[in-house]
Parts: sequence; C-alpha cells; structure tokens
Amino acid sequence: MNIQNLLRIACTPKNQLLVMLLLLSTALFGQIKISGTIKTAATLEPVSVVPVSLTGTTAQVTVTDANGYYEFIVPAGGTYNVRPYCSGEPLNGVSTYDQVLLVKNFLGVSLFTSPYELIAADVDGSQSINPGDTSIVRPLLLLINTNFPGDVSWRFVPQNYVFPDPLQPFPYPQSSTFVNLNADVSTADFLGIKVGDINGTAIPVGGISAATTYTALLSGALRMDENNNCLVDTAELALADWVVYASDGNDSYYALTNNAGYYSIPVPAGAYTVHAVPVNNLWTLCTPLVNSATLGQTGTATIDFSASPVVQCPRMEVGLSAPFLRRCFSTSYQVNYCNSGTAIADNASVSIDFDPLLTVLSSTIPWSTVNGNTYTFPLGNVAIGARSAFQVQVSVSCDAVLGQTHCSTATITPSPLCAPTNPLWNGANLEVSAACQNGEVVFTVTNTGLDMTEAIHYVVIEDIMVEMAGGTLQLNNGATEQITVPANGATWRLEAEQPAGHPDGTVASAAVEGCGVNENGTISLGFINQFPLDDAEGYVDVDCQPNIGSFDPNDKYGLPLGTGAEHAIRQGQNLDYVIRFQNTGTDTAFQIIVRDTLPETLDVRTLQLLGTSHPCVFSLLGNGVAQWLFPQIMLPDSNTNEAASHGYLKFSIAQQPDLPEGTEIRNRAGIYFDFNAPVLTDYSLHTVKAAVTGISTQILQGSLGLEVFPNPTTVQASFVLKSAAILQGYIHFYNMQGQEVLHQHFDHNVFTVPTDWMESGMYHFRIESDGRQIAYGKMIVGK
Repeated sequence: MNIQNLLRIACTPKNQLLVMLLLLSTALFGQIKISGTIKTAATLEPVSVVPVSLTGTTAQVTVTDANGYYEFIVPAGGTYNVRPYCSGEPLNGVSTYDQVLLVKNFLGVSLFTSPYELIAADVDGSQSINPGDTSIVRPLLLLINTNFPGDVSWRFVPQNYVFPDPLQPFPYPQSSTFVNLNADVSTADFLGIKVGDINGTAIPVGGISAATTYTALLSGALRMDENNNCLVDTAELALADWVVYASDGNDSYYALTNNAGYYSIPVPAGAYTVHAVPVNNLWTLCTPLVNSATLGQTGTATIDFSASPVVQCPRMEVGLSAPFLRRCFSTSYQVNYCNSGTAIADNASVSIDFDPLLTVLSSTIPWSTVNGNTYTFPLGNVAIGARSAFQVQVSVSCDAVLGQTHCSTATITPSPLCAPTNPLWNGANLEVSAACQNGEVVFTVTNTGLDMTEAIHYVVIEDIMVEMAGGTLQLNNGATEQITVPANGATWRLEAEQPAGHPDGTVASAAVEGCGVNENGTISLGFINQFPLDDAEGYVDVDCQPNIGSFDPNDKYGLPLGTGAEHAIRQGQNLDYVIRFQNTGTDTAFQIIVRDTLPETLDVRTLQLLGTSHPCVFSLLGNGVAQWLFPQIMLPDSNTNEAASHGYLKFSIAQQPDLPEGTEIRNRAGIYFDFNAPVLTDYSLHTVKAAVTGISTQILQGSLGLEVFPNPTTVQASFVLKSAAILQGYIHFYNMQGQEVLHQHFDHNVFTVPTDWMESGMYHFRIESDGRQIAYGKMIVGK
C-alpha cells in the first residue's frame, strides 16, 4: 500500500486508526519492498534471468524469475536506485535481416518509427544511429567479434517513462530512483530492448555474466553492545559507516553499514568468512555466533555483529575540503565532523585557522569567536556515531600570486588521548610550526608531551632536495628548538621524526612557501602538496590548495602529489583523493553517480569519507567499488550558473601493507551525469619509493664526482661525471612547479644539455644510471 492510498483512506474518520497502525507497523519493523517486472518492449513477454542491482542506502543484487519478477526488501526511509543490466548472449534475436533494416534506415529507404527500434539500432551506444552501428553487427554475425561494445546485450527503460519525442529518444533513463522511501513500491517495472534486434525476435531470457553478477547475498546488522551480552538487540545503538567484508580466501567483497546499522553484500556462490572492521581502536568486536557461511547460486545468510567499547571516550574527527580556490573569487569550504568514539562528546567545537589570503564571508552555522583569521564554531554535544557538516564561504585575495598555495587548518575538540597506546612510546609529542621572519624561515619544534628519552632525527628540505640532514633533537616537556634557513623564495619544509610508538604518525612537519624571492625575483610554487601534510591525527585536518585559473572540470588527484615525474611517495603513506565534477552540458543534471573501482594496491577496509559538496549516499560494492550517489542534486549547467555547476568529493585510504618499492598506484573514476555515458577522469599516479627527495648538490653513489658549467647558463650546460667507469643513463630537469621539462639520454661521462629553449629561472636536475639516482642538483638558466 502506498502513501497516496493511505491518505485516501484517512479521509474517513473511522479508518484513521487503521492508517496509524499501518504507519506504526512500517516504523517499527523498518522494512519495505521494492518490486517490479521486466518485459520485452517488442512483445511484452516477461524476461527472465535479468540481473537487477539496487544501490543507495543499502546495496543488493537479484535476478528476475520466470515471470520477469524481482523484489528487494530494504530499510524504510532510504534512498534507492534500481537498475537492470545484462550482458547475455549477444546474437540472441540478431540476424542479417536486422542488418538490412539498419542499412535501409541509414539510406532513408525505410525509417524506424518506434523509440525502442531506435534504441535497439544504437548498437555502438553513441545515442545516435550511424554507419558505425552496421559495422558492428556484421562482424558479430560473421563471428569475428563476440560481444557488443561495453559487453551490453540488453538495454532497459522504466515502463512508465514517456518519451518527449519518440523519434528522438536519446538520452533516456535506464534506472529508477526513489528518495526517502517509506512505503512499498510494486510498480518499478522496466521494458527490455535487445541490442541489435530491430524486429523484436529475441528470446526473452537475459543471461548472467559470471564476471559481474553476484546472486547470493550476505546481510546483517551491527550494534553497540550496550547490555554486554554480545548479542545484537534491536533496541541497541546502530553503528553506521563501518566496513564489513566477506572473503572466500581469494577475493573480498565489501559493504558499509547504513544509518540503521544494516549491511548487505552481494557475492557469487561459495564459502565465506565475514568480517566487520572497527572504525578505530576504541572498539572491539564480540565473537559472533556465526561468522562464516556457504551459499548456493541464490543463497542468503544473515550474520550480525556486536561491538563493545574498549574504553569510554569520545573521538572527534574533522575534515576540511573545498572544490578549488580562485583569485578574486569566493568559494565554499565544507567542514565534516563526526564522533567515532564510545562516549558523547560534550561541548564540541571546531576552530579553523584560515590562510591569511582568505577572507571569511559567511557560514551556515554561527561562529562564537574570531582571533585574527581563526574562527571557532560551537557544535554542542555530539552523540556516539553522529556526523554532520557545515559550510564556510571565503574569498581569495586578488593579491595572491597565481599558483600560490593557501593552507587552512581545522581542529576539533574535545580530542582526549584515551585509547590504548603502544608501550614503546615514551609519551613525547613533537609539534612543528614555521614562520617567515626578518629575512629567514624559522622552524620551531616543540615537545608538548612528556620528556623525550632519546634523540630523534630531522631533515630540512628546500623544494624537493634535502639541504640539512642528520640533525637531532631531544627536548623535555614544553621545551622548544628553532632551526632557521634563508628566505630565498624556495619552499622550505622541516620533517621531524616522532618518538617510536607514537599513536598518530611517524613524522611532524611544517612548510613555508614564498618567503623572500630567488635570484630571478620569483618564488617556487607547487611543492607544498608533493609531501604529506601534518594531519595524521583525526582531530586535525589541513587543506592546502594552490589557487588556479582554468582546469579540467572533471578530474581526480591524490594527495600528497608525490615528487618527480613518477610522483614518488613513501611506503605506507595514506592518500587523500579528490574527485571534482562540473555539469558542462546544456541542462540541469538531476542525478550524478561517481564510481571508483579501487586498485588492489589500496586497502578498501580503510576508506574514510572526508567531505562532499552535496548530500550523497555512499556505498561500497563488489570487489572494491566505491560509489557516491547524488540523488536529485539538481546541478545547474555551467552556461546557466557557472559557480553552482561544480561538485566534488574527498576521501582517504591507506596503501596495502608492505607494497614493494616501485609499485605504481593508479586510480581513476567514472562520473555519470543522469543517464549519459560516464565521463572518465585521468589516472592519478603514485609510485612507492624508499627515498622521495634528493640531496642538494651531493653525489649519491660512492666517490663519484660531478662538475656542471657554466651555472648559471644561457645556451647550454656541460656535465662531467668523474668516474673510472663509463656511465650511461638519463638526466631529468624539473621546473620550480615540480614538472618535468626535459628527459635526455647520455652515453658518456661528458655530455651537454641545450638550455636556450628553456624559460629563465631555476631548475632541478636528477641524473640516473642503471635505474639508480646518482646525482642531484640545481641549475639557473638566464637570458
């Protein structure tokens, strides 16, 4: 029974009690049904064995039965997207007669008259009828090819969809979305169109692609064990956004618990162990009565989990993000926060120290205090598992240099250190700050913890080269030490090791960009984000972004960016990914889906959402597909409202443990605007390296010597490698933004590099031989 029927019944007073009972029943049990049938568009015959996916608040997969019927049982109040998909037998219903019909339509002899004929004729998925469609069907009939493009054999349209122009059906919806669903839906029906079958002769059987379709289902609930009985009680607190995964020993399949604490994992038939991953070390899991299951092709199993506090303690976490920064324009920072701890956080607040070149304009919640460019926002009491967000509108000063990096830091309180700690940790905690003062860059290292019981090492990096290595520090509680370097326009960075066993990371750091100028009167840009920011603690998040001009509106990048052309990062370094999208079409985008198939080099279990520009439903699907569903986002096109046409999301994830040196981490995403084909971002690349910096002007291999002259240079520079052996390899040049501008081979110890084509400025060079870096240095080019 739907809401409209209930409202009609409620018009008579004698039925009001019945309505109240029905609504109360739905609220108590919290389960509703989404169901429908799939029939052929040509003959209205039921289509069996069609996989149907449901995503949104929960994720499930099912298959139509012999009557074309399917159904899902889902939590009430959620948002859901239902979509059939099929990659069955491609030649089903396709014959030479269909090829003839395609040619006649193209020649204008006999035009198609039905939208479903046009959809079937669009063999290449281009949303148009063109000669490419006939060129695909013929090799298929001759068995030269075995699949349609994209391995799509059927297309599906909601049965209640009315084509605005039946002879121009493109684009058309291929799924149905239900927002805030609180009643059963029994009419989620679809019409199936067999690709290439113009005359509708296909046998109404879909077929299952074993590579992509999972018809068994694991599901269950996750609760906080409030009464300490290690059982899941419906009255206990639901734990949302915990990762649950099922493993068969070879592959793993993932899901997130929803706001009601439920999860569901579609899997192939097989034997599985099911695991819930605690969000932090404040939680431990009771051993479930059942943590394994063996499932047949359409089998189901329910496995619940109960989690207990290790210690009663709040854990406030904050995320700070923005889509981009432009000089002289305003933008909005998104501030996400949550309490992933085991106790209520009393009188919580977020303080944001904005970059000096940013001016705060407004916010969606009031701030309580302002101290310089630091704004404090009270949050009140934050319950266990509660999460929310607010926005702060800022403008970027017109005095900023194009490409200059703007760093803002969000800190949330309370942030007590109450989790179990490593017994090897001596209790010391180092914090590093940096300032541009009186012609120098001044780094201040402070011990805010207990006395240090042993010295630690620190390094100072100029742009991407270590200028000072081997320094040590040993500070008592409250003690500080300052290290100064010249203000020469470089980007200076100090990294200090945290004491062994430190709970929040291994390195404390700070960086300064644009202090002073170099020999050419400019500053080096683009180096801040090549290294990790000092925000490993969840209660602190640093957002550093260069202001930009034009950019690819649909892109993906990972932070830290890494150094050099290979984007080198250290083993174990977590990555923050940002995916940006813009509606550059000609009409409003009603729904956007972003999908990211995470590579095996990343640990899906550690994924954490840091922020999104618009409300969304986040899901983990299959073997590690992260999906963000933005239902009814109503994103205007860039021609109508350029400022509002942008969106983004940001998440963090860890590397798989112990990746070998040289491992490449490649990742990209697909962005689906309404029912259009996905827009694929470029790949984000990182390479795991033991060393991500060079040593300034130092030779890195044995007693090798190096001479470079002239330096500065104008036309060319000569390099002399002083070695008894004849060396060969490559020399790389990088500009001050860290971009590679030259890649040249050498096969002798003396070689020259032309520089007359280079712009004036400072460059870094790296010399490699036998795949190893042997020297690093700087060179100035002047005209």
